[in-house]
Amino acid sequence: MEFIPRPKGRNKAKARSRAKA
Repeated sequence: MEFIPRPKGRNKAKARSRAKA
């Protein structure tokens, strides 16, 4: 579960997808 705390709230899901890629 590598999450990058960069985008804001609602972008959290997108950040997760980006970290996975």
